Amino acid sequence: MENELLLALTETAMTRTLPQDVILEALQAALVSAYRREKNASASQAVEARIDTKTGRARLFVEKEVVEAVEYPDTEVSLEKARFYNPEADLGETVNRSRDHAIWRFVIDPVPGLSRSALC
Repeated sequence: MENELLLALTETAMTRTLPQDVILEALQAALVSAYRREKNASASQAVEARIDTKTGRARLFVEKEVVEAVEYPDTEVSLEKARFYNPEADLGETVNRSRDHAIWRFVIDPVPGLSRSALC
């Protein structure tokens, strides 16, 4: 049985006569935008969203600095946690940590080559 995300993606693509990849990119960009807005993340912090169309699972990959004592959890990660994801991580380095998120809202932000009117 197909998951709800794939069904919605297919229906939206057919209704708007857009490729599924364009819709998927817009959703991923919206997740990144929503994360940045919610966490007040700077543009210099690398944030990437990936949506698995087979499972409907959305994952955010957030760049964090490895520190001894975490003061800012949105931009820092402890050495112990960093080594859980990357055994070779060291203090002062940056690592990308995955954060699983349920898709709770979609705020479609501009994607190159996609007009907002195409989605409305």
